[in-house]
Amino acid sequence: MAIEIVDPHNVIPKYHQLYQILRHKIEAGEWGVHQAIPSERELEETYGVSRMTVRLAINLLVNQGFLYREQGRGTFVSLPVQQFSLNNLSGFSEDLKRHGYKPGQKLLQFSYLEADSEIQKQLELAPGDTRVLMIERLRFADDEPIGMDISYLPSFIGNNITQEDLTATGSLYRLLQEKMGVAPTEADEFMEITQPDEREAGLLGVSIGSPLLEIHRKVWAQDRRVIEYVRIIYRANRYKYYVHKVRSSL
Repeated sequence: MAIEIVDPHNVIPKYHQLYQILRHKIEAGEWGVHQAIPSERELEETYGVSRMTVRLAINLLVNQGFLYREQGRGTFVSLPVQQFSLNNLSGFSEDLKRHGYKPGQKLLQFSYLEADSEIQKQLELAPGDTRVLMIERLRFADDEPIGMDISYLPSFIGNNITQEDLTATGSLYRLLQEKMGVAPTEADEFMEITQPDEREAGLLGVSIGSPLLEIHRKVWAQDRRVIEYVRIIYRANRYKYYVHKVRSSL
């Protein structure tokens, strides 16, 4: 049974004891997704702690993605953090469906451009073949924005798909496989922490200084042609990766 009191004699700080109590309630489903938690005053009275202790506990839960605030309305339970394996090459929509979420997207840009030197290098374009399709999308999980991506596709891919195709299918990888017989089979990914610019922050509903997980992915088809180079950003409090490693023999 979970402990439901804050013990002033415990060596664990009071705010962290309260954090553990509130987190357990969230994970156990006592408060549902998007449900308001009790007010700071109610938590003070229930657990016999100060307003500062309550705020420290709630701030920690907000920073870890368990709660979110709405100005003038209160503090609410967030959707669970999405966790995905680094070992699988799959699209955003496939990942979310596999974990029981409803994927969604808003197409922000679908246009052709001349690739700069970095895009040419990543897509391994032949000299003179520098026209690429750029697709930018805002990504949703159960109607909540959690990420954005900008994909660059070489001409042999871009010339064969339309905006209507992508909107109807909802998944770029499924569209490539079903329409062109091109299967994404391998990818290299590089990850780092970044922060959103003003436009990205507005689209994702986060503050300018919020941490984002930034991924650069290069994708090969079954014939070893590069079919996509993509920059992906995810809200760090809504999305995380895990990896399973096996030690090789010495």
